Amino acid sequence: MVSPESLGDGVAAESEYRAPSGVGATGMKDFRGVGRLMMMLRFVMMLLGAGLVMPAGWVCGQEKEVKSPWGEFVERDFPFFSTVLDCRELGEGFPKGNLTPRGLVLNLGNDIWACYDLDLVRIACIWEGEEGKPPVTPEALAPGSYHVAGQKTKDGQEFLPKPMGKVWLTNGIYPGWQVGEKPRFEDPREPGLSVEEVGRGAMDSAHGRLGAVTMAGAEVVLEYFVDGCKVQERVQGGEHQGVRFVERVCTIPGREEAL
Repeated sequence: MVSPESLGDGVAAESEYRAPSGVGATGMKDFRGVGRLMMMLRFVMMLLGAGLVMPAGWVCGQEKEVKSPWGEFVERDFPFFSTVLDCRELGEGFPKGNLTPRGLVLNLGNDIWACYDLDLVRIACIWEGEEGKPPVTPEALAPGSYHVAGQKTKDGQEFLPKPMGKVWLTNGIYPGWQVGEKPRFEDPREPGLSVEEVGRGAMDSAHGRLGAVTMAGAEVVLEYFVDGCKVQERVQGGEHQGVRFVERVCTIPGREEAL
């Protein structure tokens, strides 16, 4: 490891600052301390520029597991957390462009997770996670900097949190609830300046609008409105005879037009 001492007397000599006239011995010590600090900062910047100093957690260009006194970012016994979720490239058979800018990931137990899209009032994705691993890749700012302080996210939409594990189900970019007998598989929201941008905000209340997220015991209850009708939904996960499952239980008041 390179140290200031190994560079010879040149560094030490430059760090000796002379006090201005009229400054006593105490002032001389203060100026010398500032000089040493400035020299150390320049020394570190020089090493960084030469590639001789590497950020903590990296050795020879390979990522090293960072030891942290903190637990996981996603608390396993907490019922939900919010995140962006990128399901745009899951492969053949899944809808394209499936990005959820404002998602509420529900912890259904047994390593089963469901992402609820707060804007389109839809279940964007349901997947079975991997045991001992987080449900999504830690590419958002909050989980990325949770253990490594100061870590930033990359620009653009290429590096976003993705579901980890086996994806069971996804829905495309269209409302999760619709009025009438025939569903329309298109986004009813007006596009912004960039037509390809998926994040267009909440829908008009006639199409669907989230009202509240409440708890009934250990279960999450989603309350939202569709065409003026209040819907309460519980998304539950379980296991029966070794087979894991997910069910949606909805409470809807009587109405004439179909939902």
